[in-house]
Amino acid sequence: GVYTPHSVWTTYNTMKVMQDPTFNGNYYMQDAKISATMAKNEIESAQLFVTTGSDAVSSFELIAADLINENGDVFPVEQIDVYAQKYINVTEKTVGNNLKEYPVGWYPDAIVPMDLYKKFGENSIAANSNQGFTVDFTAPANTPAGTYTGTFTLKLDGKTENIPVSVRVWDFALPTQSASNSCILIYENAILYGEMTTEIDYWYERYYDLLLRYKMNAFTVPNSYNGPEEMVQSVKKYWNHPNFASFGMPHQSWLGSNYMAYWHDVLYLLGENSTEDMILFDKAYFYPIDEPNKEEELVVARDWMARLQALRQQVADELVANGVFEGKSEAFKNRVLESLLNVQIVITAMGFEDGLASTDVTYCPNINEYDPYGNWIGISEHAKENNNQMWYYTANVPTTPYATQHIDDYLVTTRIMKWQQKYYDFSAWLNWAACHSYKTTAFTNIVGNINPYEDPMRIFGPGNVSNGDGYVMYPAGRYEADEPIASIRLMAYRDGQDDLDMLNYLDGLYAEYESYYGVEQGTFDVNNVLKGLYDRLFCRAITYYADEELSVVRQTVANEIENVLYGENKFVYTVNYTGNYADYNFYVANGYTLKLDGNTLTGVASGSGMKYTYRVNLTQEKVLESVVLEKNGEENKVALYESSDVRAVDILGEDCEFSLSSGSNITKTENSIVFDVKSKILTLDTQTLRFIPSIKMNVKNDFNVVELDLKNLKNENVTMKLVIMSTDGYSCEMDISLNANRAQTVEVLNRLPDGQKVQEIRIEFLNVYSQDGELKPYVDRQIELTGVRFK
Repeated sequence: GVYTPHSVWTTYNTMKVMQDPTFNGNYYMQDAKISATMAKNEIESAQLFVTTGSDAVSSFELIAADLINENGDVFPVEQIDVYAQKYINVTEKTVGNNLKEYPVGWYPDAIVPMDLYKKFGENSIAANSNQGFTVDFTAPANTPAGTYTGTFTLKLDGKTENIPVSVRVWDFALPTQSASNSCILIYENAILYGEMTTEIDYWYERYYDLLLRYKMNAFTVPNSYNGPEEMVQSVKKYWNHPNFASFGMPHQSWLGSNYMAYWHDVLYLLGENSTEDMILFDKAYFYPIDEPNKEEELVVARDWMARLQALRQQVADELVANGVFEGKSEAFKNRVLESLLNVQIVITAMGFEDGLASTDVTYCPNINEYDPYGNWIGISEHAKENNNQMWYYTANVPTTPYATQHIDDYLVTTRIMKWQQKYYDFSAWLNWAACHSYKTTAFTNIVGNINPYEDPMRIFGPGNVSNGDGYVMYPAGRYEADEPIASIRLMAYRDGQDDLDMLNYLDGLYAEYESYYGVEQGTFDVNNVLKGLYDRLFCRAITYYADEELSVVRQTVANEIENVLYGENKFVYTVNYTGNYADYNFYVANGYTLKLDGNTLTGVASGSGMKYTYRVNLTQEKVLESVVLEKNGEENKVALYESSDVRAVDILGEDCEFSLSSGSNITKTENSIVFDVKSKILTLDTQTLRFIPSIKMNVKNDFNVVELDLKNLKNENVTMKLVIMSTDGYSCEMDISLNANRAQTVEVLNRLPDGQKVQEIRIEFLNVYSQDGELKPYVDRQIELTGVRFK
């Protein structure tokens, strides 16, 4: 055969590269250079790849070295960790995942420290294969800012190649305390089977600590089942760890029949051991029941809620009666009791479960269950009314295009998930297992031991294939390591959590701008200001496969933080899309003027600075891409965040055509269209069931996302869905149900197959429901439409 040489290259650290080079055309392949950008007090990863040609490589090693910045500061090799990506064979795709880019084959997952990979003789590469390296860079809070450069050494069969390295450390530090609320279970059986050891307590702590290092909080702290005293001491031990943000009360399944007494004692001790700077209830939660959706299960769930509410109150009363707060301030006592009575009671639910709406539940649905607007509105309003958090979880479902931790899926979605967490104000992520290491059916029935490094499917049976589900790390025993072996999926989660911490940090900085400009709290909420950036990464719960975009967006956020910290102009803006218009509010420090297209705008005083407003008619003009700030004759162009292709349709114009199902009516007002949508009973039941009350809009534009300004004018909630139809008869749909008297801007992603052109958009309603064996029509729906935008 013809000789082909090996090649060395890199790509984004969010990109998953399979072992088979046949798929290299799917990746953004770049020249061999290891590079990372990061904040202080952050760990950020980078990747490097070797693609062998016709010759195999019998030994390889990547060796790190010190890096030096422009001022002579050193980024020492001790803060750099090198891992080899270990591959696992996926022989059957995750159910529901039909990605052509990621078929069956060998996937990178475990990341093994380079010295261990070498020690156990696994550092070889077959001919015509990819081998990946992951490099972790750790920048403590005192790291000087700057760009650090140097050279790593790549050894292939004894021959060396120099690999250039560049690490840019931004001039700010992430918060010391991470907002890393999460719940992921470490099962003792997993340790038993994975490590083949009975030293469960010892290894539980090793597993717990590794998760904590990756900004993931396990369900229970070490020693949670060894007695209330030991558990509370463990909580205190971890309390000041920068990544310790949450802990669960031990699950009743492992406590036996005295679980209520056990919980009582734990809660009481948490109260007794609380101090002014350590209110131990602040990070606690219950997670007593999983996915109740049948009525008998909901009865049990409501009983749990009532009993746990009573328990919280009982402990609060006892703490007061027993004099625990004697000698303490009234403010301290009130803080402790308030925190105790608000310990979250988390229940994984299938969307907004009406059967729990009257309880003090913290809803935790699958992330895709937040996509339907009815679910999102119901859960968010319930959380506000009850002073509760909103949680979400991922497991074997959902699958792509939603965020997953599956092996045979895009890696970037795990990271983007954390941007979604910020945008939707989710407090915590939940997953059922961190280190599942044996074969089971139906999630619970143990079938037998496996080699966790060779079998990606730990759960099997019809519909249960989900590669990587239930584990984000691997047993230490194979490499005689001191701790478990992490995965690139766990690393992507940590890097996403760092992004979330960065967004939270910017939120705090923007709060200072609110004081400066004398505006209402929340005006500069990060989610308002950065919506244009979020739009590049996801649409509601659906994530984009946006490795390059994520890199740009993350750098943009870092630039904004540095501008807020060190810039003089204090520039910030918001944009509100309504109907045909984009309304901009620009804020800038005194002494600056703001220009658009060479024209100076007239501003008004706002607190200690100035406010400028500007309106763009999106039926005729494009959104603004930049503005110019001028001071003392010097101009500075500032880029804005919104996509330049946002456009509006004049719904009252001649070019916009609407039609309704038989019997329904359209009324046009000065600024809107009101649709009176009627159900219909026909001669035959089959005809009645086939009839779909609907609103149709002919569309001449192709688009990625459609936004509609809608209002439900009736006093009843309305169930409806938006359907996008192609000229070839393909369709995609989404539930956009609205609550009573609710005005809402809904955004729906165009999920038609590639190459399909849009023909029409339909809003479809339910026609009838069954009562006492008879079909009954739904009451008339009145929906007001004030705007349609495409982007």
